[in-house]
Amino acid sequence: LPISARRQVETFVAGEAIAVGDFVALSFAETADGEKGLVVKKAKSNDTDIICVVGVAIEAATTAETSSDGGTTNDRTKLIKVVTAGLVDGANVDGSTTKGDRLTSSTTAGRAIVATYIGDGSGAAAIDLPQIFAIACEDDAANKALVYVLPQSP
Repeated sequence: LPISARRQVETFVAGEAIAVGDFVALSFAETADGEKGLVVKKAKSNDTDIICVVGVAIEAATTAETSSDGGTTNDRTKLIKVVTAGLVDGANVDGSTTKGDRLTSSTTAGRAIVATYIGDGSGAAAIDLPQIFAIACEDDAANKALVYVLPQSP
């Protein structure tokens, strides 16, 4: 059976080459404030310009067009569709997943990892809470997984 049409798909401007299955985030590096909510790049946990994950790309973009000031132009040929809520098969993950794993961004651009946290009250050093943006819907070991993208609130 094909993936359910009961999912939310939004269109964004690709700020770089993006593959089908990549987790993407808003690009806070854009010069114009209005573009910060339109341009997406591959999500990466150790880059504060691309940590606000919005979903999984279901279309690919080759390369982004760059303007003279270094920002991404709003070139309509670079539009891609992104699932912002619902099921996606073939999402890029680092390593394996187990059904029910909560996913967060990885240091590998475009991929998600299983989220871990300190919650035992041991007094361990404080850590930033990761953004949980998807849940694995299957056990998978092939770096591709069926996931449910959670809707994100601003």
